Amino acid sequence: GWAKNEGEISPEGAKHAEQLMVREFARHSLAKRAREKLARLYGLKRKRDLQISCLREIRDFSTEVYPSAPTAAHAWAQSAHSDALAGAAIVELRRARGLLEASTSAASAAFAAAVP
Repeated sequence: GWAKNEGEISPEGAKHAEQLMVREFARHSLAKRAREKLARLYGLKRKRDLQISCLREIRDFSTEVYPSAPTAAHAWAQSAHSDALAGAAIVELRRARGLLEASTSAASAAFAAAVP
């Protein structure tokens, strides 16, 4: 799987990997690497909430490992987390705009049908 095509892991496999990380090695560099792969997978699958959660854990891990000073790893983690949040916000705005346009069109059609 993951080394060649991150899209190959099943949702059950991803869930199992997350449980293993929490149970066995929550604060280990291997967990960070696994979370990076899961975040990428969740991004491809458009599961923004799960992607953001993984990226938040990566960011927090970087902060805990290097508490005295910001590092490049922390900056990258913060940037990836911020990008995912921004992407999720854009998706929500587009969804809301589509709903607004649909309701406006329906209201206009209803008004046009009611007015002779």
